[in-house]
Amino acid sequence: MPFAAATSEHPITAHAMGEVVGHVLEVLGPEPDLVLLFVTPHHGGALEDAAGVVRAVLHPTTLVAAAAAGVVGTGREVEGGPGVSLLAARLGAVLPLRVEAGADAHRVAWGWPESLPFRPSAVVLLADPFSFRPGPFFTELDRRFPGVPVIGGMASSGRGPGGNRLGLDDVVVTGGAVAAILGPEVQVETIISQGCRPAGPTMVVTQSSGDVILELAGRSPRACLEEVVRTALLDDDLGSVDLGRVQIGRVLAEARGDHEPEHVLVRPLLGLAADTGGVIVEGGAEVGTTVQFQLH
Repeated sequence: MPFAAATSEHPITAHAMGEVVGHVLEVLGPEPDLVLLFVTPHHGGALEDAAGVVRAVLHPTTLVAAAAAGVVGTGREVEGGPGVSLLAARLGAVLPLRVEAGADAHRVAWGWPESLPFRPSAVVLLADPFSFRPGPFFTELDRRFPGVPVIGGMASSGRGPGGNRLGLDDVVVTGGAVAAILGPEVQVETIISQGCRPAGPTMVVTQSSGDVILELAGRSPRACLEEVVRTALLDDDLGSVDLGRVQIGRVLAEARGDHEPEHVLVRPLLGLAADTGGVIVEGGAEVGTTVQFQLH
């Protein structure tokens, strides 16, 4: 299956897109089945224009795009400056999917076909952590196609609701999720890849409610987070810290006691529950779960 990838650090969006689209066109040719486009916040406001260049020149079957805090491609990473990463592939059947912000299990996806001409091999999904709730989506997907893996991640350019930008073909949205449904020709092997570093000790959730962790190892999660901030960020005031840098990792292999990065699922920290001293975590964490704060 042919692939082509390109990265640009040019500060002007039009020039950056010319570089990456030109390279992909030369290597792969037009009409790829899937194109993934990632831009740093420097280019985030021009995501419509960037996606328009891809569609006008490459004519992909499906285009999925997102603005992110950093991008990776062609052997390099760009963070803290202008960056564009483009990946195009010929994969056979690919269908676009848009998930609405705040959708529930009974109205989980706008644009999901009533029936598919194939059984999916995987779903590539990019989501806004402030509006997308994975539980209903995964429940509905598993009802339709048991065992199909979902790969991708959370958009990271925004620091609050409405701050992230996601693209699907000719539409750009600030909430929900965008996705590509991959056909049976693709063989998928999933792994967890982290963009964070652990900070502070591992702790067990001793009290929680919904998306709010109320107690960590018998202590206030806010107090635990303040210690992490003072130690890792050398900042005495939690209120001055960009909470977009803080996430929480949940150990997946509890029975084996395996805390290696590839067995830790990282979820965004959505905010602080001021009235309880708790922290709000996307997806929450059940009592007994081992967690660790993460920084990026």
